[in-house]
Amino acid sequence: MSHKRPLRLIFVGAVVPDTPTYVGAAFNRAGNLLQVNVLRAIRDAGVPQVLVLSQRPVRLFPRSKFLFQRGEWVTVGDDIRVWLVPFLNLPILRQLTVGLTVGASIAREAWKHRHQRVVVCTLNLSEPPGLFTWLAARLAGARLTAYITDINVPGHLVPNTWPRRAIFWLQQRLLPRFDALIVVSERIAQDFAPGVPAVRVEGGVTAGMLNLGRDRLSVPPAKGSPFTVVAAGSLDAYNGIQEMVDAMAHIDGNGYRLRIAGAGPLAHVVQAAAQRDPRIEFCGYLRFDQVLDLYASADAVVNMRITGRLNTLYCFPSKMMECLVTGIPLITTCPAHVREEFSEFVYMLEEESPQALARKVAEVAALPAADLRARAQAAWRFMTAERTWERQGHRIVSFLQDALR
Repeated sequence: MSHKRPLRLIFVGAVVPDTPTYVGAAFNRAGNLLQVNVLRAIRDAGVPQVLVLSQRPVRLFPRSKFLFQRGEWVTVGDDIRVWLVPFLNLPILRQLTVGLTVGASIAREAWKHRHQRVVVCTLNLSEPPGLFTWLAARLAGARLTAYITDINVPGHLVPNTWPRRAIFWLQQRLLPRFDALIVVSERIAQDFAPGVPAVRVEGGVTAGMLNLGRDRLSVPPAKGSPFTVVAAGSLDAYNGIQEMVDAMAHIDGNGYRLRIAGAGPLAHVVQAAAQRDPRIEFCGYLRFDQVLDLYASADAVVNMRITGRLNTLYCFPSKMMECLVTGIPLITTCPAHVREEFSEFVYMLEEESPQALARKVAEVAALPAADLRARAQAAWRFMTAERTWERQGHRIVSFLQDALR
């Protein structure tokens, strides 16, 4: 990239303030927080955000009260200005109006800064529609990159419906036509865009998270009873919710507890399990600070991302990033590059079944407290050195400077 022409960034995503006004059934807290951290990291690495364009996540009318979403400026994360684009909240018309308003904003901003190097970065290709973003960037003469956080194979993580198949087809056709990609799993770049420069950035941790983990590790370990296992996230089949609640049936006695927090299609499964078994507690949907308090109550955290019966090759469980700095032992399955990158810091669950999880929980509970603490400390040190958002921001900016030269 020529140093004579400063880099100007247009970010296209779905980031909103994490407040009751904007949090609804379509809101994804993990995805929203990821975008906030990415924007801050890139800005702190020396790249100003010229424009952040966002689609407000709401259900289609009449499942939500919004028939027309007006355009408005909002502040996200206390210091990031975001333009929420206007759109008609009806089937097909939503994708069309979002795509047109995003495309018009890209064209206007690219023209305004035509003497600078304009780079458009879109989060995924579904919402807002990637075809409009790609076309607008190409017509405006801007360079184009995407941050791909997941690709859902129809019939596995999402229903095998024609809209889902259309999105999957669009991803297959468009991704090879981007100038550069940021991906959470290397398989995304390898299978969908093998000739496109790519860098893997599966997530990161903030200074606040590191401080909380350090505080936890500074407290002398005290293993008591019951041994409490915690899981937090979307209550979907791909997160092993059914396997987790079923595992308690294979654990005898009152010396164990399972606490699950989140929202999603399988919330009723957790509620029913909690009614049958008093050792299981459903904590509901929690704010991020409440999730941190939940972690503080745990003797172990579980990441049960399913990889066998469901195709999760093109995803990475972002919860792992925060779990690895909590100072709490982490039991996890083996999605994406977990085995290669993190196996020495976690307790690997090789078999994705309730019986295997029950055995692993009992195994971890029986380990000496000093051993559990040593592994948690090693995880915290690794994340401090390699996976802070400050470091990830510099990796992203350096990659873009090289790939888009």
